[in-house]
Formats: sequence, structure tokens, C-alpha cells
Amino acid sequence: MGKASSSKKVARAARAAGRPGAKKNYAWPAAIGAVVILGVLLVVLSFGGKSEALAPRVGDHWHAAYGVYDTDHFITPFVDKADDATGIHTHGEGLMHIHPFATRVTGKGANISAFLDDVGGKVSDTSIDVPGLKHKNGDKTSDGKVGHLELWVWDNPGDTTPRVVLTDIGKWAPKDQSIWVLAFVPDGTKPSMPQSALNLQDPLAVEQGRNPAVGGSSSTTVPGGATTIPPTDAPSTTQPAPTTTAP
Repeated sequence: MGKASSSKKVARAARAAGRPGAKKNYAWPAAIGAVVILGVLLVVLSFGGKSEALAPRVGDHWHAAYGVYDTDHFITPFVDKADDATGIHTHGEGLMHIHPFATRVTGKGANISAFLDDVGGKVSDTSIDVPGLKHKNGDKTSDGKVGHLELWVWDNPGDTTPRVVLTDIGKWAPKDQSIWVLAFVPDGTKPSMPQSALNLQDPLAVEQGRNPAVGGSSSTTVPGGATTIPPTDAPSTTQPAPTTTAP
């Protein structure tokens, strides 16, 4: 009985190993192994260089217009609180200058939170604390209504339909020549483009010693979303505030 059992085991082993003397084909396992190794390398490289792969990169110089809107008006544009440490800063003309000095503020790191760090402010999805404005959702607006925080985004100065963003506000990374507004407003407020959008046509004006077209503290949105730049020596004008409806 033991001999028969041993013979069966030997036969099974022989079948599993192939015919005696036959050469094994290693090409297919080798190909699978190479594909797996290549996939792992690609994943490692993609994560390792992610911040540098996404624009804006170190050396880029982008500009976005911004504003902060309180109930029915824009507040005064920010100034840097100290020396520019990251390359995400402003010159007080209502523009966000985006030329990263370090990889941590490249790509998605070149966001609104990074900018507010430079001017001494912070924002979440439910609160804003910046020079000139501090509120949280549920606080009363200046006209006595219940307010909440919104982010208004235009892709470019000619964009007629802004997006209203309510989540991940601080993580929003503006694109070159875009416009964004942090707004503490009651329900039903119509987004209004900041006057600083006009300065995108000459974004290096202040850096190069020229006067910007406008100061950036009031709205100059006209029907159809188009904007026109007034003469440089002309005073800024304030248009009627956007209409609001009760919640």
C-alpha cells in the first residue's frame, strides 16, 4: 500500500513539473514581472514629482485678480504683512501675484490659503478672518440678514458666468488671468466682478513703477460681463452694488 501511494505522488510531481527533459518557458513570467516593475516605477515617479509637474512651477509668473466682498461692497485690497517668503503675494493693487519660490506653493499649493498667509488672513468653508473682515456662517451681514461665505470664480476677465464655490475654498488654486472673490453675503446675492480685474491687462505695472489702472476696491462690472479700462489718471468710479434677495 505504501509503495502504490509513493508511486502516485511521484507521478503527480512529474506531471506538475512537465515532461522529463523538457525546457521551461520563462518568457511569459519575465514579461509579467517587467510590467509590474515598470508600473511601480511610474507610480513612484508620479508622486515624487507631482508638485513640480503641475503649474504654476518655480519660475512661472502668473496673476489673478481678487476681491473680498462684504454684503454689498468690496473692502480695501490687501498688502503684504511682511517680506514675501513664498512668491504668492500682492502689491496692494488687487492682484494675486503667483511666482512660486518653493515647490510647496507650486501646482495646487499656489492657492487662496497660501495667499492669505502672506497678507495675514485665513479662510475656511464656513468662516473668513482677513484684514477688514471677520465673519462666520450665520453671522448677520451689514444689512441685518443672515450671511454665509461664498467663493466667486471667473476664468478670465471676459467670462460672463462665474462659478460659485462653497467647498474647499482655501484650496482653490487660481489660474493665470482668472478672477476670484471671497464674499460674505446673504442668500440670493448676485456675484460681482472686482474692479481689480482691469489691472490684469497690465499686471506688472506696480512692479515696474507704473500706476495700475484702478485701485481694485469697487465693482466696474458692466452688462454682458465686459470691462473697459478708464484713463490711468481718471479717478475710480463705484457702480451700484449688486442686488440681493431675501433668503
